[in-house]
Amino acid sequence: MSETEKKRDFPEPLAGLMNSTSVGEIMSGRKPVILDSEMSTVAATSTLAKAGISSAPIKDAKTGLFVGMLDYNDVAHLLIAGLRARRSFDSSRNSFESSSSDDALRTVLESGLSPSMPARLASDLSKMNPLVHISDTASVLELTRLFIDKDLHRVCVLGGENTFIGVVSQSDVLKFLNSREAVIKPLLQPTVKELGLMHRPVVTIPADRHVLEALELMVNLKVSSVAVVDETDGDLLTAITLTDCKKLISRGHKLAEMRMDVREFAARVRTDNAVENDRGSDTFPFFAVHGSTKLEHVIKKLVAVRAHRLFILHGGTKPVGVIAISDILSCLASKKRRNCLVFYPLFLQYRSDFFFLDAFLIFFINVLSSSFLISSFSYLA
Repeated sequence: MSETEKKRDFPEPLAGLMNSTSVGEIMSGRKPVILDSEMSTVAATSTLAKAGISSAPIKDAKTGLFVGMLDYNDVAHLLIAGLRARRSFDSSRNSFESSSSDDALRTVLESGLSPSMPARLASDLSKMNPLVHISDTASVLELTRLFIDKDLHRVCVLGGENTFIGVVSQSDVLKFLNSREAVIKPLLQPTVKELGLMHRPVVTIPADRHVLEALELMVNLKVSSVAVVDETDGDLLTAITLTDCKKLISRGHKLAEMRMDVREFAARVRTDNAVENDRGSDTFPFFAVHGSTKLEHVIKKLVAVRAHRLFILHGGTKPVGVIAISDILSCLASKKRRNCLVFYPLFLQYRSDFFFLDAFLIFFINVLSSSFLISSFSYLA
């Protein structure tokens, strides 16, 4: 085992569970999607949206070789690059509103997403989605170490004769851990705060800003989501992600939606995804946790809402941090965190014994102190 692997070791019984399960066993079973290198970026984005996936490999039809990956991060970077290239986009609301011509805006958008722009040119444009592969017979432990050490969110899976059979993501690993909760439950009892997982800063945008401003913010800061907050008091209202922005591209750019406030756009996205409650209001608390939330509940919530990250709230409404799947995997593999994960459940299991031990020690110390005082007084006398 290398030094890196030693640092990324996992506690038992988690390590044994992950080592005895293959990558092929945790794959979602979706039909593999491959994008042609000469397919337009717009068509490729529509393909991802229709398949309900975030990323797919790009294959050169002439050579038969895979030349890269395409995801919504890449598409967003391409779109913003086009906007900047035409010098027609300013991040301020006022200058954006001054452009009233749909035809002018369409020209700006298509400068980055032209129907003739091949998908291969957008491959890993964001530098966040490299083409990496793993065998379907490799263990989940190997896969998770790969995610952590290479800072990856998903990798291609190769079967027999190096045939591409699909993509596996961090979400698949999390679903697997959630399905084996009974085995690793003692490791998941510490809270977000106890595990030190409140360090990642949260990126916010006021609810009255435009969707394109949110998109540019995510591209600039290389994040996949932003918290939409009330423009007056900073309370969390909802969230918008790069995956949500697929609707801007795959449905003919939707110029009206690009000028829409992020609050209204997010509400429409939630309606489309059927993530609203029966009163029809956006259910943002489902995408948030607190410092007192146990790790097991964080995992359950991420799986339930099919999200990659959750916002951490303070005082019930103020977003103070973000916890992502990558944070959880790193936490489980970190030596520093592992000490907490191992000893915390032991303390919970034997806290009554610890209580009696503490009581006995206190009693014993008191007896010694009394004996010492009695001896002192006898000596003085």
